[in-house]
Amino acid sequence: CAACNSGCACLVNGRCAAGASPEGNKAPLRGGGTLTVVVVHAPAVAHSVATGALEAVGGVTALVAAALGETTIASFERVGFQGEAISSFELAMPAGAAGEVLGELSVLPGGAQVPSTAAFPFALFDDNIAL
Repeated sequence: CAACNSGCACLVNGRCAAGASPEGNKAPLRGGGTLTVVVVHAPAVAHSVATGALEAVGGVTALVAAALGETTIASFERVGFQGEAISSFELAMPAGAAGEVLGELSVLPGGAQVPSTAAFPFALFDDNIAL
């Protein structure tokens, strides 16, 4: 989403702010906006339901990280939703190079030794080019 809905999740009923549709596995290469990654059977992480911020349990905080290809790192913003089978994680979209890449989201619950990683196709495009 170029702009998020206010509240605890960027996407509300599958829409970004002002009812805009999300890009769907692609984003402008200039960066900006929020990338929401929905994962089935992601490990549970302790977080604030009100803000989505990660919270420490026993002095240890979970880690959520995402890479878009080999050189672009998207920084974690918040947990958008966490249910029994489906979770969504929201990340700040960085600038990157145009092209198709393999995205990877890693979730390391507090106290875990090995992260769970999900891969997804992703594309960065130049939105300044018009046909």
